[in-house]
Amino acid sequence: MNLQHQRKLLTDLRAQYEAGLSDVKEQRRSGLRRYESTEVPDDDVDAGTVLFDRERNEVIEEDFAALLKQVERALAKIDEGTYGLCDNCRKPIPEERLKALPYATLGIDCQERLERSA
Repeated sequence: MNLQHQRKLLTDLRAQYEAGLSDVKEQRRSGLRRYESTEVPDDDVDAGTVLFDRERNEVIEEDFAALLKQVERALAKIDEGTYGLCDNCRKPIPEERLKALPYATLGIDCQERLERSA
């Protein structure tokens, strides 16, 4: 596995996720500014749309933040010399998995166990 290539992929992903997070935060701020004064939606449909948009942006923001955390962890693992090893069992993560998901920190078996227990 070419670590320089993986670092570049992860760095590019970090930039994309940071931009996405920034965009969602700005959408949220502009949405709040739009309705923070006396400008309250007149009907239930408008109020529902505002609530839906707000909740959707919160979920998207949380997703971007979680992805950024995973990317940062993978970059730290490259620096530590542990990239490609499962955080749980310390076995090598299959190269195919790292190609598909460069920020993976768990092998497939450990990831599946984690998902089943959640």
